[in-house]
Amino acid sequence: SNTTSVVVNNSNGATVTATITSANCGATNGTVTATGTGGATPYQYSINGITFQSSNVFINLAANKYTVTIKDANNCSNTTSVVVNNSNGATVTATLTNANCGVTNGTITATGTGGATPYQYSINGTTFQSSNVFINLAANNYTVTIKDASGCTNTTVIGIATNGAVTVNAGNDFTICEGTSKQIAAVSNATIFSWSPTAGLSNPSILNPVASPVTSTTYFLTVTSGLCSNTDTLIVFVNPSPVANAGSDARICFGKDIQLIGNGGSVYQWSPSTYLSNTNISNPVIVSPPAGSLIYYLNVTDANGCKALKNDTVLITVLSPVKVFAGSDTSIVINQPLQLNAIDINNTGFTNYTWSPSFGLNNPGIKNPVTILNRDIVYTVTVQSSDNCEGKDDIKIKVFLGPEIYVPNAFTPNNDGLNDILKPTLAGIKELKYFSIYNRFGQLVFSTSKADTGWDGFFKGVPQNTAAFVWIAEAVDYKGNILNRKGTAILLR
Repeated sequence: SNTTSVVVNNSNGATVTATITSANCGATNGTVTATGTGGATPYQYSINGITFQSSNVFINLAANKYTVTIKDANNCSNTTSVVVNNSNGATVTATLTNANCGVTNGTITATGTGGATPYQYSINGTTFQSSNVFINLAANNYTVTIKDASGCTNTTVIGIATNGAVTVNAGNDFTICEGTSKQIAAVSNATIFSWSPTAGLSNPSILNPVASPVTSTTYFLTVTSGLCSNTDTLIVFVNPSPVANAGSDARICFGKDIQLIGNGGSVYQWSPSTYLSNTNISNPVIVSPPAGSLIYYLNVTDANGCKALKNDTVLITVLSPVKVFAGSDTSIVINQPLQLNAIDINNTGFTNYTWSPSFGLNNPGIKNPVTILNRDIVYTVTVQSSDNCEGKDDIKIKVFLGPEIYVPNAFTPNNDGLNDILKPTLAGIKELKYFSIYNRFGQLVFSTSKADTGWDGFFKGVPQNTAAFVWIAEAVDYKGNILNRKGTAILLR
């Protein structure tokens, strides 16, 4: 046997070092540059241990601690840690002097700390100056910016007020109905007040006037205290009022109802309530109004709760009743011609006549038809006026054999409304000459030539006792003949 010695060496791979460039102004603009030595090239680099790159430079880094890893061609790796710092630049604070009312004399003094000097200052973010004092400023809010030598910027906000400033709040916008008013709830610490425009305001020189504009209006309130003044606005919206419409005037016939037709709103109120079915609807009915003139007033409220500024009226004329007289009940004999006659009692002026039934009539459509009858009948005449109002009346006609004079054989004058009067019933008689009554002593106790007049049982103011009385009568029939009749009648008590 023979021997020899060998040495197996170990490669530790590449090692890495790193240099940094710090981020500044709070931005992600730091860099890390890695440098590898030893091991087997080519190298790869990573700062998160996962993603590797061939470049040894890492850019756009935020301030943080990073672990730089190098991996050589044999996949041997090594690490080193670095810290990327950050320069936040200068910070700024500011003090102020308030402006006087109406004068731009406020000042701001800025103070910078940190960062790289020299500093520059701005209050508009655009124009910078080396001086840290800003003068001749109006009351307002300002953003003070500092920029250091590295270009880093920082800001602070400061507000310049007005010495002795007045506050004003004209109040919340509100809505009213046309014709109504509301007090304005403005608030201010001033002593002098001026509203414009003045139209619709109870007093434009006080803080809380009452507003009643006709149309929607934007009001401006300017308040003043010393040299200080301020302005605010208020809108008063005006909903137009609805217009009530009670409908057209109308004429109706007596005894008829009529419906009113109102419109213009959502809620209705009629007055007076007399004869109305309901005063709170648009179309109430006037029920059974009397003859004459009726005036109704209507007010309406719309969906916004606004009421009409004035009522509307409607005139309802209820015509007088149409009254017609068909004639007094009468008696005739069979086949005796009788002329009927409808009388216009109130001189209404009839335009149409209708008699019914038409039995026995020569013309049922005229004022004065002629009838010839062989039986009892009741005629009804219906008339119409030019306003189409109707009236009716009846006439009873009894038909007898005759011509004749009929007299009851007894009567009872006791004031009970039945058979209290002894009088003749004339059938076919044109004229009653006389109707006379005698007692048993031959004394004339009653006499008349009027067919509708009779004896009430009194003689010389004294009621007569039960007894038999004699009557005699003479008349002329419708043909001109003389009729003489007599008989007895008993008075019953």
